Amino acid sequence: MSEFDPGFTEFPINSYVLLEYPEGRPHKLKMIKRGPFQVTNIVGTKYTLQDLLTGKTFDTHIANLSPFNFDPHRTDPADVAMHDKEEFEIDSVIAHRGDKTRSQVERLCTRK
Repeated sequence: MSEFDPGFTEFPINSYVLLEYPEGRPHKLKMIKRGPFQVTNIVGTKYTLQDLLTGKTFDTHIANLSPFNFDPHRTDPADVAMHDKEEFEIDSVIAHRGDKTRSQVERLCTRK
């Protein structure tokens, strides 16, 4: 187990960070790190992060964090978080087909 390096950068409150997976990424198609998450509180080396999709907060050590660098004019961190969790906002349902009584309905949707 590696020790905490005090040379780590501090992340200010309201900044966005990426979080290491606890046991490596689940599969090769996932991003290397989870997130982004927003820093809401700092107590020493313990950071409180907020999930951008659910709004839930949790604590982690600074050693598990890395900065999320992005252009605020072109990128919305919430969109990146939705992609990380494989959730997509549906703009509209165009059509559906299948048998409703057997719960075999396929919906054709458009995404934003």
